[in-house]
Amino acid sequence: MLNYLQFISSSSHLSLPTAPDFFFHFTDSLGWCNFQPTGVTLPSPTEDDDTGKQTLSSEDASNFTVADGDIISGVLAYAERINVKPEELFTKTAIVFVCVVGGVAAVVATLYSLLRLLLRRKLELLIQRLDDLPRAKLLMRLLIQSCLSICLLSEYALSMTSSFQMRYNEQQLHGSHSAFVFATVALTVVCCGLIVLGVLKIWGKTEEDLSNADFKFAWGAYYKYYHFENRYFFVAKMGAEILSGVIIGLVSDVPSQLTLLMSLQLAMFLYIVESAPYSMEFQTVCSSIAFVMKMVTYALISSFLTPSTDESLQDFVGTLVIILQVTLLVLFNSRQLYILYKQMKYLWDLRQGRLRCKKEMKDKQVDAMVIRNSVFALTPAPVPQVAGVQEGKCDSMVATPTLFPVAAG
Repeated sequence: MLNYLQFISSSSHLSLPTAPDFFFHFTDSLGWCNFQPTGVTLPSPTEDDDTGKQTLSSEDASNFTVADGDIISGVLAYAERINVKPEELFTKTAIVFVCVVGGVAAVVATLYSLLRLLLRRKLELLIQRLDDLPRAKLLMRLLIQSCLSICLLSEYALSMTSSFQMRYNEQQLHGSHSAFVFATVALTVVCCGLIVLGVLKIWGKTEEDLSNADFKFAWGAYYKYYHFENRYFFVAKMGAEILSGVIIGLVSDVPSQLTLLMSLQLAMFLYIVESAPYSMEFQTVCSSIAFVMKMVTYALISSFLTPSTDESLQDFVGTLVIILQVTLLVLFNSRQLYILYKQMKYLWDLRQGRLRCKKEMKDKQVDAMVIRNSVFALTPAPVPQVAGVQEGKCDSMVATPTLFPVAAG
């Protein structure tokens, strides 16, 4: 669900000057999905008909202008609406990202420690009963799983803001060099480093190794949704997210920017259709449609949302873009609900199978007891010997001594 909210929030980074204000209010309020703090939402930026440029009212961004239709103008407008200075957008995003990762790790470690302290026996029984849980070093693997999931969600946010920071420093003569260095490190080490880490972890592993509970529980976020033959699909998926952020945040030429974005979505669409990497066909269909709708959205933005377009047409196109985003959200949610349905059905079937096995075992025990009782009932009981008769015969053959009276002396 967080991925879909993140996608809606990313719509705030697009240049949609004719979109209704409530659309920006809604998408800006979801900035936390991209690790970006939300402040006081300001009205959407207005257009300057004389110069054909869009500028920020912020004093620090007064020298930074963008051409009409440049999608990075959406990033500038987004920073202005949430009351964040453009040069601080990456810094605050990185700080929130680090705090979230550290907070999640602390919460997971605390909850695990409490469970081990209060319900140690039940926790051990649960680990032994569930095959998907690792048998050793559970805390370490829990921390890896939780932190890795957060890091994988940060690919677009960090790549977009770090690339934007690089371009902003290039435009500003007095830009912060430390922020530029940190942006470069975040883009190369964090974003690209996560891909390299995943490849190194999976490289040389067999299907049995990847299915091992100890390994899959910690590193399964990379490959568990794909077929074994397409286990490296995460490289293309994460690479597309990083490239989207880099293109939006770094490329300045408008035709080149939109051409690269649409080419990237087209390449991912063709790759998914050809390879069908997802383990469920429904996921493949939804992902393919999502890339098509993204291409349509970029085409609408580049073709119509410019000052030269008629105002009524701008309103129509802006409304159409919103409808596409909502449709894509419904599509993603339907996919998630379908996955949830499959998982719940699997758990229900597993539970029913266990109950059926228990019932069969109980019936077998009852049948065995009935058979044993029947055998005992049909078997004649042994006749006990009468010991008193033999003892009487023996006693009759023993002479009884005669007692004579003794005179008293």
